[in-house]
Amino acid sequence: MDWNVAAWPDLPIVNETAMSGRNEMRAGWAKLSHMGSTLTRPAQSSSGSKVILSPSPSKKSSADRAVRQVVAQGRLGKAVDLLVSLSEEEDGLHAIDRALVNFVLYNCMRRRDWTRALTVLDAPLIEVDVVGFTMAIKACGQARRWREALGVLREMQARGLRPDLVSFNTAMDALGKAGQYDLALELFTEIEDHGFAPNLVSYNTAIHACGRAGMVDRAHELLREMQGLSVRPDSVSYNTVMAAFAKKNQWKAALELLAEMKEAPGVDPDLISYNTAMHVCAKAGRWERATELLTEALGQGLQPDVVSYNTVMHACGRAGEYLQALDLFGMMEEVGVAPDRVSFNTAMHACNRALKWQAALQILREMEARSIAPNVKSYTIAVDACGRAGEWERALELMEEMEVRGVPANVHTYTAAMDACCRGGAVDRVLVLLEEMDGKGVEPNVVSYTIAMDAMNRVGKWDRASAVLEQMVQRGLRLDSVSYRTALSTAGRAGDEEGERLTKIVHESRQRGHARQRGERNGPGEGGESSDGDLAGGYGELFPTGSRQFRQTQIGSSTLWGL
Repeated sequence: MDWNVAAWPDLPIVNETAMSGRNEMRAGWAKLSHMGSTLTRPAQSSSGSKVILSPSPSKKSSADRAVRQVVAQGRLGKAVDLLVSLSEEEDGLHAIDRALVNFVLYNCMRRRDWTRALTVLDAPLIEVDVVGFTMAIKACGQARRWREALGVLREMQARGLRPDLVSFNTAMDALGKAGQYDLALELFTEIEDHGFAPNLVSYNTAIHACGRAGMVDRAHELLREMQGLSVRPDSVSYNTVMAAFAKKNQWKAALELLAEMKEAPGVDPDLISYNTAMHVCAKAGRWERATELLTEALGQGLQPDVVSYNTVMHACGRAGEYLQALDLFGMMEEVGVAPDRVSFNTAMHACNRALKWQAALQILREMEARSIAPNVKSYTIAVDACGRAGEWERALELMEEMEVRGVPANVHTYTAAMDACCRGGAVDRVLVLLEEMDGKGVEPNVVSYTIAMDAMNRVGKWDRASAVLEQMVQRGLRLDSVSYRTALSTAGRAGDEEGERLTKIVHESRQRGHARQRGERNGPGEGGESSDGDLAGGYGELFPTGSRQFRQTQIGSSTLWGL
């Protein structure tokens, strides 16, 4: 049969997105392979009514041994084929009990082999119980096959079986993992319609779906609803709502929830709680509060991990408190936390923002000495640090080093190098780098072109500046206020007739950009929130506020570094 949920036209289909996994139900699954072993398997009589058959013990044990042995050999496909072929034999079906069927489905679930799980369900003569169907739902969910997972749930109901609470929770989890948050919440409301009271797993799964969908108020309401019922929230419940607040940059609400968590009976904030609170403070620029939370976590007997230190370092670096960031960087080793690549990149970036380019390079070299290979972000920070200090030659040396070490430069690396050359007066190198980007398949962005135009304007090379402007417009890049002003300045210096032509295409390009932006704002999504990246929030501007006007342009969606 077709297991795609599209077979049920009344079910809405929403867009698929990626979602991180959850751990709430794993403990229960360890027991499922043993369930059903004492059940008697009904078969069909010639009249169509169910009768209880007693197969030959030797036949039954032989079939059981054969299937289990093949599974033990890692040949799950062969085991499924054997199970199906046994069911088609005249007396083979009688040798298959539910325990054996569930054993095979359990192994399909463990190995995330959703296709073979559905093969078992498709076999017309093999009867599968609720436990077996639920394991098939889990297998589909682990493979992000949400349509099939929901299809299995509906097929279970169509065959006259009553899904239990684990079945609904598992299907909700499958939908949530695939980004189908609306459908997951629909299933949550369906639980009560089937006579079940949602349990802790049900609520946590629904809260997670709300948080991922940006429905922070609904997530908070579900937490309050739990508190009013006999379902006691656990640390996962609180942490998930805190994470939803963090996603919306509601740092005060997140900290209030942390304080409430400390007073809640039977719930203690764990490291995830503190890391989430530190993260939201870092995003809000509350570096002092993030530092206090790190100290508080230590005082609670928790052992902050590399994520904890990286998050607080990031907060300090963004606030210009580079000495505080470096103190934390040094403290990591003292407390037995090994810095990772993100730690080194974060410390380098703190130095970069404080215009301490030599310290940034020293950290880069220390990184290599620790056998941690610098990545493109590491080099980009170092290139930018040198460029901001006027050390354009060192910046280009780092670009060469990247090529020797097989680390491909990206658009942000090239843009930082172009800015370094522009600052240092090596304007001819700016166009060389711009052309090199095209030659290496790196697409220049609006900042790259704006730097190139500005560099040419500064030395009076209006024809070259105009050529860069036309190339930028032809690429269809959206002009922001800085690039727009620079482009108009370029057009104004190109001569009367040529200047009018360029001014016209600049205005038209700006209008097209505004139209696209309005369309994106009215389209689906979450209001333009930026991706969190490794440190849950990028480092924003490539160039500091207060430098030449074009360097204030933001890169992309404020996730340049993403360390």
